[in-house]
Amino acid sequence: MRDTSGAVDPVRFEVLGRLAVTAAGRPLQAGPPKQRLLLAVLLCRANHVVSTDRLTEALWHQAPPRTARKNLQVYVTALRKAVGDRIDYLPPGYLIRVEPEELDLARFENFAEAGRRLLRQGDPHGAIQLLEAAVRCWTGPPLAEFADAPLAQEESERLFAKYLAVYEDWAEVRCDLGQHAQILESVDEVLAQHPFRERLGVAKMTALAGCGRTVEALAYFDDVRQHMARELGIDPSPVLTGLYRRLLRGTAAPAAARRPAAAAGAGACANQLPRDVPDFVGRAEQLETLLNVLGDPRSAVDVAVLTGPLCTGKTALAVRAGHLLKDHFADGLMLGALCDDAGLPRKPHEVAAQLLRDAGVPESAIPAGAQAGALWRSWLAGRTVLLVLDGAVDEGTVRALLPGSGGSRVIVTSRRKLSGLEAVLRVELGSLTDEEALDLLARLIGPDRTLDDPGSARRLVAHCGAVPLALRVLGTKLAMMRHVPLDWYAKRLTDDRVLFEELAVGDVSVRARLEEFLRGLPSDCGSALVALARTAGPVFGREALLTALYGGEAPAERMFAELVEDNLLSVPEAEVTAHGEAYALPALVYRYLRALAAAARTTARARPAGAATGPAPG
Repeated sequence: MRDTSGAVDPVRFEVLGRLAVTAAGRPLQAGPPKQRLLLAVLLCRANHVVSTDRLTEALWHQAPPRTARKNLQVYVTALRKAVGDRIDYLPPGYLIRVEPEELDLARFENFAEAGRRLLRQGDPHGAIQLLEAAVRCWTGPPLAEFADAPLAQEESERLFAKYLAVYEDWAEVRCDLGQHAQILESVDEVLAQHPFRERLGVAKMTALAGCGRTVEALAYFDDVRQHMARELGIDPSPVLTGLYRRLLRGTAAPAAARRPAAAAGAGACANQLPRDVPDFVGRAEQLETLLNVLGDPRSAVDVAVLTGPLCTGKTALAVRAGHLLKDHFADGLMLGALCDDAGLPRKPHEVAAQLLRDAGVPESAIPAGAQAGALWRSWLAGRTVLLVLDGAVDEGTVRALLPGSGGSRVIVTSRRKLSGLEAVLRVELGSLTDEEALDLLARLIGPDRTLDDPGSARRLVAHCGAVPLALRVLGTKLAMMRHVPLDWYAKRLTDDRVLFEELAVGDVSVRARLEEFLRGLPSDCGSALVALARTAGPVFGREALLTALYGGEAPAERMFAELVEDNLLSVPEAEVTAHGEAYALPALVYRYLRALAAAARTTARARPAGAATGPAPG
């Protein structure tokens, strides 16, 4: 926006309350309701790409019109005219560029982070000024006008959880400084909306006692105790109860009563992650990235997504990173399995309920359905936990379990790219390098055997596609068969069907995992992949891929995009083919598909003439 002199008018955006846009102090019209909602969702994730799928869900929920994508483009064009050319299309969606001083949410987050930094540095007087500024950024519930839009309300809850955590920090520092009267001016209004927030309850009792109103502090505790017994069937937390008892005895020490996790020290926290395998190899660059980002309290990124094809060691890397980061998370390390033992996806509220049980919340206090997710996020707010969400199959489940605020960090593992998740660190895993794969094999079967026959060792690595799980299974079997020559075994595994018979030991089966994964694909994709495996690969030109996918119920381009999202197709490094644009199937997946194709040919030859034919396997 420009005035007559050519100067640019400052534009200000507000989402912490009713959506507002102003230029030089004058309100700007952001358009009709859906256009305003689009702007609000983009501003809530300012300077980050929001996928078109998520924007479509925000505007039309589960009933988008056939023209949804075109309507979205029309709204974006109109918004560019209203707020300037600051909205860009960056696949897979749109991004709005704003400076921190232009957006109230950005100012809130910057004030809060700077205040917490001063608090960590031992400057409570400087911290309280910045935390006060952050609290004053709020004029009301965020996105208040979009109460009928589920995704907008999800964003509102996420943002309000951030506000609560900052308000609690502000109240606790006020307590430390003996500024109790200021807390009592506003704490009741916040507690009216969130009566079970433990940190708020402690702050109110401490402030009342600090103002010489101990009887009121004791009466407040009794009200909370009765309310919790009536609504949740549980007693107040040990922290709140301990403060009550000290007030009764006249020995209250408010500062010592707060932040029990920090006082206990990192050594006292629970670690619920599986064991870290001692022969972990490779992934040095990816591991360093995870440690640097998730271990830095100043980092704005609180979620990392580990993605890659099947059997590439995503869970093992997440577990290793978790164990190395344990000293940064005073409230513990937790694991949420997003699939059951049969490989079927679990519902978000089921995972939330399990996490609450793991956290020690009594079964009787865990509500049914979606309320379990709300209680989980409330429990997590204000705590410092490293959470590993293992085996995600979609973005929605992950979003429902992410913390809305606080110092917690999350590592998500998924065979899919989860491209719809915004503002996350993406770490992609592929096969190990040849040297890393040989190192792992040597650790499993003994370096003497790989050194005695390096050529056969390399062929074994190639048979496994250099992926950690297949190498681990094969190495475990060879370690038990010291008498078996590597060259004989490598020749035996040249047969695709024999390979997958061998890639099983104990209760671990690579074949079973591949079958489970491919069963989850649309049937058209599975059949097309088997057909594709009958041709030379595993690298294919784009046209050959689209030809194989053509003829199914879904459009070929859509199936192609689905296979890329599922990490079944990738652009091979430094790969140049006569077909131009090329894509590769993971080597182990390609060999499994070849085995399926060979089995289909054998079945067809054995079928009597005139017998009915069934669908191709896959």
